[in-house]
This record gives sequence, C-alpha cells and structure tokens, in this order.
Amino acid sequence: MEPKDIIVRILEQIRDEGRATRDEIRATRVDLCERIEQTNARIEQTNARFDRLDARVERMDGRLEGVEHVLVGVAQRYESLARHIDSRIHEDVAELRRRLEALEHKVG
Repeated sequence: MEPKDIIVRILEQIRDEGRATRDEIRATRVDLCERIEQTNARIEQTNARFDRLDARVERMDGRLEGVEHVLVGVAQRYESLARHIDSRIHEDVAELRRRLEALEHKVG
C-alpha cells in the first residue's frame, strides 16, 4: 500500500469514528430529552398533588379554627359552671353546718 492510500484509509476511519460518535451523541441526546420530559411530567403530577394537599390543609385549618372556637367557648362555660357549682356547694355546706349546730344546740 502506498502512503497516500494509508493516509486516505486513516482519514476514512477517523471520519467513520467521528460519524459513529456523532450518532451516539444524538441517540444519547434523544434519550436524555425523553427522560427529561418524563421527569417533568412526574414533577407536574407531584405539583398537582401538592396543590390538592395544600387545598385540603387549608380547608382543615378552617375547620380546626371553628372547632377551636367552639372548644374555647365550651371551656369557658365549663369553668363558669364549675365556679357556680363550687359556690353552691360551699353555700349548702355552710347552711347545713348552721342547721346542724342549731340542732345540736337544741338537743344539747
């Protein structure tokens, strides 16, 4: 083989390897683009789920505020009732002591 033929052959091999590399790069790019599209679709689905969860949390927060308001009212009424009952018990006990002392004094 002549040196010219060898040079042409080497250049052809370099060209062929360059084409093969370019084809591999294109295939990789296509694969990466598909994967990116799939990832973006999953991110959009996840964002939609987060949006739905956020809406649910907001609704629950509103409900909990209502429940909290009711519970505070119940606690205040309970506290008032407990004070009233305590006061009545002390009054009744004091009245019963007076009556007992009066009976003891009469019997005594």
